[in-house]
Amino acid sequence: MKYDFGSRIGKIGLLALAGAVASVASSCQTNLAGNSEAPVYLVWQCIAPPDYVVNAFEVGAVYLSDVIIESKEKCVGSESECPGPDKYGDVLLEQLRIKYRRTDGGTDVPGDTVFNISGKVPANGDLHVAHWLVLLTEDQKLTPPISDLNTYGVELATGLTHIQLDAELYLHGRTIAGDDLVARATVPIRVCSSVFDTHCLAEERTEGTCQN
Repeated sequence: MKYDFGSRIGKIGLLALAGAVASVASSCQTNLAGNSEAPVYLVWQCIAPPDYVVNAFEVGAVYLSDVIIESKEKCVGSESECPGPDKYGDVLLEQLRIKYRRTDGGTDVPGDTVFNISGKVPANGDLHVAHWLVLLTEDQKLTPPISDLNTYGVELATGLTHIQLDAELYLHGRTIAGDDLVARATVPIRVCSSVFDTHCLAEERTEGTCQN
């Protein structure tokens, strides 16, 4: 599966948007200086509630609703010391890989997913991605452990009426100069059985956004 995020260059307005929703948005930085030869690293800005509450009975995939991928320069110093990366520091996105881990004591998790993607994050710029990043596919919802909630109202292995997961997102890209980058973020997901756990869907979501 391949998604085209398109190219957004110099979107200062998006950064203003991120500031305007600071009550529900903060950054989660991943590839630090030293992990790559690239002159930049990538930061996730997740503009959405952090705890995705999913009804196991609803059909369809679950998407991360609104994200800004921001490029930041590694060099710290004066303008003369850090002239800034040139166009060869632009990052071309190539792949999104998602792994899952349980945070409720259970052990069964959905299978890993890999999506081939395309898009460009300009050096010291950003890319706005809306309703493209898939957190859970429909197939994952139709297989255990999530399908247990749909079929039986509880997860058979644990007896739980809801499943708490962390989706660990790895965004792979490469600068035009050829330096590889990996940006990581973690998004909590709560999958509820609306029949046997009516409080699950109504629980208040915590403030914040994707985590390191």
